[in-house]
Amino acid sequence: MTEDDDRLIMVVDVTARVLRHIRSTGTYPNLSGHEVDFIAFISQQGTFVAEVLSMQKGIRLNQVYKEFESKGKTTLYTVGPLSRINLRRNSKIPRGRKRVVPYVEFMSSENTSSIFRHHRDLYPE
Repeated sequence: MTEDDDRLIMVVDVTARVLRHIRSTGTYPNLSGHEVDFIAFISQQGTFVAEVLSMQKGIRLNQVYKEFESKGKTTLYTVGPLSRINLRRNSKIPRGRKRVVPYVEFMSSENTSSIFRHHRDLYPE
């Protein structure tokens, strides 16, 4: 990794069911549509990081989850294999654009509060 590394990672909370879906299909639907290089999935099972391979906007939910009747549209991320990392969750994960952080900063953190406290200081509202 270089000093001018400009890769981004989006941090999201997921349930065990969503984590199983990601592992089995290699896809993750999310309304945000943030253009990122990686996604960090924080769940009760731990924290997992996956590289974003592609991104499609305007995909219907019933195409992603066959059991859903909703035709609402979402962004579908195709992700690579999940890798477990040691990141302890000790704070809430922000919503919206605030959940996107530099990859290098994320990977060097030990817990979520250190990531997002620093992020709040950099980008005050």
